Amino acid sequence: MLLSKSDCISLKDIHVFSYVGVFSHEKEKGQNFYIDLVLYPGYSRASLSDDLKHTINYAEAADLVVETAKASKRDLIEALAGDIAEAILERFAKLLAVDVRVHKPEAPVGHKLGDISFSLRRYSKNEVCVALGSNLGDRENILTSALASLKNCPEISHLRASKFYETKAWGKEDQADFLNGVVLFETSLNPYALLSLLRKIEDEHGRVRKEKWGPRTLDLDIIFYGNYSSFDDDLRLPHPYYQERDFVTIPLRELREKSLTDTDEIRLYEKEDLE
Repeated sequence: MLLSKSDCISLKDIHVFSYVGVFSHEKEKGQNFYIDLVLYPGYSRASLSDDLKHTINYAEAADLVVETAKASKRDLIEALAGDIAEAILERFAKLLAVDVRVHKPEAPVGHKLGDISFSLRRYSKNEVCVALGSNLGDRENILTSALASLKNCPEISHLRASKFYETKAWGKEDQADFLNGVVLFETSLNPYALLSLLRKIEDEHGRVRKEKWGPRTLDLDIIFYGNYSSFDDDLRLPHPYYQERDFVTIPLRELREKSLTDTDEIRLYEKEDLE
């Protein structure tokens, strides 16, 4: 999976002396390891703010690598790399992903060589809120089908969907009422990969992008993605207007088991009795 449009921070050749190895002499005598990190914070706010609180503390990341590697009793560098990745993602909650490469240049393989290394990438899992809307075609079936598409994505889990709500159009009012809802789920997809998936699902349901806030068969908007902030033109997070939109805030309160209130702009959708 590509981390498209994601800035990154690289730390190379962090040196640590550790006792990772299969053989007894490796665990008794130890050897030198060198570890590379690539940290993916997404769209780095620090590049605009020049503020330390908006970036990763590089020294803290390096200290955590050394601490984890020194304490490790693992046999394999593959397992050590996994331990480091988990520790980094746990410590730095706003990261989208981390690459870890562990170098073991003194590995006892019986041949002269420059290096042996193992690398992996691990993604953080974030709670995501996506708003769904439709005011063209069979709105209920379209939203139900879109939910099924999300549930079938292997990188999405623990999906919870709100009830559907009838809402007045927002931004451009001279059009049919919408059917709206929201979903909460966990995903290992980075925000841009998720955005690409949502656009694909929209296209599969006949979405045509003619005018801003115009009628649409399906609209899927990322409202928030964990604690991640983005100021990119393609993806603003959290969604800049969601707190002004009852058709997002009311279904979201439903999923978070808070009190609900119908308004003049939104009411709970009840399927008509066809008998």
